[in-house]
Amino acid sequence: MSGSSRKQRTSDREWYRRHWKSVLIVWSSFMALMVAMASLLWLIYWARTPPPHVHVVTSLQVVEPSPGYDRTSCLVCGEPLPALANRVAVLYQGREVQLSCENCLPKFEADPGKYLPDSGAKSK
Repeated sequence: MSGSSRKQRTSDREWYRRHWKSVLIVWSSFMALMVAMASLLWLIYWARTPPPHVHVVTSLQVVEPSPGYDRTSCLVCGEPLPALANRVAVLYQGREVQLSCENCLPKFEADPGKYLPDSGAKSK
């Protein structure tokens, strides 16, 4: 019995010695296919994930916050602005206004003049 298993192992080794390139090509192709499938699944997930949006009803146009915003604190509550992804940005009279959270949006919308610095005072 040990003689036949030894012959079997020898023949397997010789087969792999002769066909190692074919085995390598098949294994590489399989791995490339797995990477492509994982990438495709990730793209499908990413495309289906909706962008963050505001959960408060507003008449103002909600926009993506720009990184070049000149203020570091919220106009309404005075708290420091959070990370860019967590800010709420709206357009008011063609000007971007960034707020710290959705709770500040209705207060700003009710009386924007109270929170915005007077543009006339800057020009004097």
